[in-house]
Amino acid sequence: MQIMFGTLVVLAPAVLAFFVWRDVESRRGQGKRNGQGLLVLSAVAFSCNVLLLYSWYVADLFVMQGHSISQASITEYKFLLVVLWASRTAVLISLATIIMALFSERGLARKLCIWSSVAGLICWPVLNVATSDLVAVYLRSHR
Repeated sequence: MQIMFGTLVVLAPAVLAFFVWRDVESRRGQGKRNGQGLLVLSAVAFSCNVLLLYSWYVADLFVMQGHSISQASITEYKFLLVVLWASRTAVLISLATIIMALFSERGLARKLCIWSSVAGLICWPVLNVATSDLVAVYLRSHR
């Protein structure tokens, strides 16, 4: 199950980002249109969100290493705090991506940015709540 989750976390955003940027580049060659700049900005914001997801996943693999939170060290606690703030930042990036994509040029990239950011608005708060609970458990067990 862990391998399937890891594959999903790595492949799904990469495929989505590939199709978003492919559509953005194909539209760039068609000339200047209204909303094209917002489409590029929403694609950049979407890419930032994907990079935050990748950084979270890689850091989770290297830092947490499957420990329970009661055995966590101060390094793992600091990682949890970084994840907490990164998830809050990612929610704002997802909102900005949706807003920019709504006002951008219609097309595949717009749809992918909107739906991926909606998924991010579901995923990142769940991660934020889970991390908040882990930080609270860490503080209780290490007093």
